[in-house]
Formats: sequence, C-alpha cells, structure tokens
Amino acid sequence: MKEIAVKLSKGFPFLRVDFFDTDEGLYLAEMTLYPGGAHTPYHPELFDAELGKHFHLPIDEVK
Repeated sequence: MKEIAVKLSKGFPFLRVDFFDTDEGLYLAEMTLYPGGAHTPYHPELFDAELGKHFHLPIDEVK
C-alpha cells in the first residue's frame, strides 16, 4: 500500500491515499488533497489563512 500511495501522490504537496484491503485484493478507496477533507477547523481562524499561504498545488505539473 505504501509503495502504491507514494507513486499516486507524486507531485502533490499533500495527498492522503486510502485503501480497502480485502480477501479479494487491494482496492483504492479515495484520494484526498486536504487534511480532514478541508473541513478541519483551525483555532485561531487566522491560522487557516496563514497556513494556506504556504500550500501550493503544482497544477501545471500534475497530469
């Protein structure tokens, strides 16, 4: 799983890769670009904006 997750997340500053490990095999469940699905509250709220200043997606590089 780790090897596959590393390959799938190449080029992203953060990507959570979730799997189902079943008796029939390994299945990709989802890939998430933001911790907490971008719904995690920050305290103080200003920290959310400050952290966001440092998070850049390489849009032109991801294909």
